Amino acid sequence: MKRRFSLFLAILMLVSVFSPLGLGFEGSEIRFSTNVVEAAENDAQLNEATPKEEVNNSSEEVTPGVDNGTPSTDDKDVQPEVDLKDQNIILTNDILTIGKDSTERNFTWYANTKEKGKFEFAKLNAEKDFKDATVLHAAVIEKTNLPGYSSNQVTLDGLEPDTEYMYRFSNGDTVSEVKTFKTGGTGDFSFFAAGDPQIGSHGYLNGKDGWDKTLKLLPELDSSASFLLSLGDQVDTGKDEEQYDAYINREGFNGLTLAPIIGNHDERGNAHEEHFKVSNVQDEGKSNAGSNYYYVYNNTLFICLNSNNKDYAEHKVTIEKAVAKNPNVKWRVVTFHHPPYTVASHALDKYITDMRSTLVPILKENKIDLVLNGHDHVYTRTHVMDGTKPIIEWKNGEEGKAPSEYVNPKGIIYVTTNSASGSKFYDIMQDKNFEYSAVKNQEKVPNISNVKVTDNSIEVTTYRTSNKSIVDSFKIVKEDKKENQDKPVIPTPVEPEKDNKDDKEESSSNVRRHRSYSHTKTYPVYTSKSSNFTKEDALKKGEEIANKNLAKNSGKSTDIDGHWAKYSINYALENNLIDLIGNEFKPNKNATRYSVVKALGRFKKIDVEKYKGKSLKDVDANSEESAYVNWAIENGIIAGYEDNTFGGDREITREEIARILNLFAEKFDIKVKNLEAPKFKDQNKISDWASKEVKEATEKGLLVGRDDGTFGPKDNLTRAEIAQMIVNMIK
Repeated sequence: MKRRFSLFLAILMLVSVFSPLGLGFEGSEIRFSTNVVEAAENDAQLNEATPKEEVNNSSEEVTPGVDNGTPSTDDKDVQPEVDLKDQNIILTNDILTIGKDSTERNFTWYANTKEKGKFEFAKLNAEKDFKDATVLHAAVIEKTNLPGYSSNQVTLDGLEPDTEYMYRFSNGDTVSEVKTFKTGGTGDFSFFAAGDPQIGSHGYLNGKDGWDKTLKLLPELDSSASFLLSLGDQVDTGKDEEQYDAYINREGFNGLTLAPIIGNHDERGNAHEEHFKVSNVQDEGKSNAGSNYYYVYNNTLFICLNSNNKDYAEHKVTIEKAVAKNPNVKWRVVTFHHPPYTVASHALDKYITDMRSTLVPILKENKIDLVLNGHDHVYTRTHVMDGTKPIIEWKNGEEGKAPSEYVNPKGIIYVTTNSASGSKFYDIMQDKNFEYSAVKNQEKVPNISNVKVTDNSIEVTTYRTSNKSIVDSFKIVKEDKKENQDKPVIPTPVEPEKDNKDDKEESSSNVRRHRSYSHTKTYPVYTSKSSNFTKEDALKKGEEIANKNLAKNSGKSTDIDGHWAKYSINYALENNLIDLIGNEFKPNKNATRYSVVKALGRFKKIDVEKYKGKSLKDVDANSEESAYVNWAIENGIIAGYEDNTFGGDREITREEIARILNLFAEKFDIKVKNLEAPKFKDQNKISDWASKEVKEATEKGLLVGRDDGTFGPKDNLTRAEIAQMIVNMIK
């Protein structure tokens, strides 16, 4: 017999006994008068979190002046005392919830008795024999939102990966059926994210069928998902137990773990904590329905904030504490109900704009990777957000076409999820320009998002529940700086072409480049939204530095007079960053991997003796080069090859140096510019792996294009360009 039906029968049995206490009929429905609709909102904070005018197709969420059965302020928390001593015990509202990590789960169920319940679990066996089961005795919340019922809660720990468990629970002589769940592995994993089921919004148990359909669809989309993250507003009225019953008692929850977030509608009562036990509950973020909590699942830290509490200093404490206690995770995901970035009606609300200015900087400071929200019943994916500033990027430069992949993004992507049940939708504000929005969608079809997490990527795919088609999909890729850093493309040897005698020592690729670009056209060019720096402007920086303290350098090298990088070369020589070759600098000679790491190491004034030693098989342990190679590898600036060599004499291309400079600047907090990356004429010649690196390096002013609008990604870097890049990094 269905649990919901059992509860219904129990209520029928009690109607005649307890009608003086508030039980009554409404047509063919039976309801507790104290649990029908939301409690009146009396504090300013809750009024702010839940605006009175939440528009959905011109309908109001709460209709003023209409008696919906809302209890008065004086009696809203008064519940009838029910003596169930001689009654049959009913078990209901059982739900498996997330634990502190993948080895732990929590479990909650209701029973119409105050006696402690018992929970048993063991590895699944064919006989479903519980003789060796672990037995847990529940902690009991005796007085709950459902009159006459207590909440029984337990924590299962020591769970093994990739293992199927069976369990049963009981109160007195009443024992549940045997149920099962399976733990995930220790590596890659996935989960679902659902926005605002809000059962009961705009009608009696409205959304129940849509929620049921969504839960049943999950195994078809991803049968191995580890849990379901429900992003708040599980129900419309936080004190309506029929709505909780419709949310929890669904076949689709069998074997599924829930990670619940508190929404503003859940806040309208205390039932949320009574139904959903979680771990690592914090003192910060408290409100009627609960407070902040966090958990780690494999390589990812999930920080769950109660955004009904507007004390962002408290949220900062929770975030920093969770980050500090979990320093070795690869990913940081923050989840809370109210979205800082949305394109529907709440986008302009004061409490949302306050959140943008206050909470968003805290998220940036703690290097969060992804933020998942609900509340606005519309789908929105932001650009990468550098704090409150969007880093606007369109695929292939086509405005309106959002990228499907972000490699090492320098900021956070925010996703606002649409309703997972279809109980309510909000319209996109078409007359507003939301610069932060990369994707926005509202088709008034329920959505569900599937999130796949690996060691180097998070992929978020959002589906329509109507036909399993994709609304939006994107991937965040985080490349390992030490292992996947620099794997250069080695040019195929080509017989050098004959040129004038001054170029005899230069490689064939460099000779070909100089046939197309004269020495006077290799100067750096900066391009930004507000300014275009000419050749003279670009070189002025090197000259200013030289004039300060490098006058004695004039004439140190015999082959740089008239060269565009003369002053930058003089700076490099004065500071022993690059060695002379005899009495010459040879500015147009191709740079090697050795010369690059040596220049960067000397720029940082490293202790050579500290880093000397054997690391790669083609590097002499006693050589000066070994120190710079070891230092660069240790700091994740460059890497050796798969055959355990460094290839120090190999020439390096301009697209390869882009990645090295980005890593160097990030590692040592080099002050960078904030320019607009130019669209190079030879953009299509930049390797796929280097496209993002070139864009970032040029935006930062670390590396620059040429005055003819090209970048020359496959051209070899020259010694003069190394000198200029060092000067570019000087404050």
